[in-house]
Amino acid sequence: MKTKILILNILSLLILTQTHTAKAQTQAEDPLVQLIQMQTAGLPPTFTIPGLENDLQKLSQVVYLSKAPIFNAAIKLVSNMSMNDTPDRLFMMNALLPLIQGTHSEYFESDVIPTFNQSMAKLNSQYHVSNLSDLKAASQSTIISLTLIRYGLDAISPSFGSADDQAQIGQMKAAVGMALASGSSSDLMSFVTVAKTNQTLLLNASIDESTEVVGLMVSSLVGFLSQ
Repeated sequence: MKTKILILNILSLLILTQTHTAKAQTQAEDPLVQLIQMQTAGLPPTFTIPGLENDLQKLSQVVYLSKAPIFNAAIKLVSNMSMNDTPDRLFMMNALLPLIQGTHSEYFESDVIPTFNQSMAKLNSQYHVSNLSDLKAASQSTIISLTLIRYGLDAISPSFGSADDQAQIGQMKAAVGMALASGSSSDLMSFVTVAKTNQTLLLNASIDESTEVVGLMVSSLVGFLSQ
């Protein structure tokens, strides 16, 4: 009898432990819980060259869902960079500037944007950067630009309802995909030509506020590639 009671107690403890673990995992996956945890822990991004990957991982957890794939793609690129690869890391930070500065949420406006602006002002002054073209020598500037454009187009695509607009977005997606796959200068220029033709579409005022800044980022990177 005692053995049976002991077994029942052990089973009850196991069930309680599993339930608690599952609940904790569910809470950990909740973006709101993640946001509260980050704020409570006092761990906002610091935006340093060596810590860029960690900073982007923090942002990817709290941005709008439509923007998360862009940050995830940026994280993957940065993870393959040397910790001291200043030109490429600084290019990435400047490329994402419209996206970060244009994200309007309480957390971004209080804990992200002020620090980002301060860090960017300091770094760009230190390395004499006034715009993306000043970082043309960054070895991965083209692949960074094309990758962010690719995911940026995915983010803004649902914002366009007309068949003509969707066709134009589709042309840009196909061209940027070809440029990424081949790595050839001719495919790069073909994409730039297609994108510049549709530049007005990227800045279309009908895009909602959440994706408008993505269009600005894409437009800025197209401008960089066309130089």
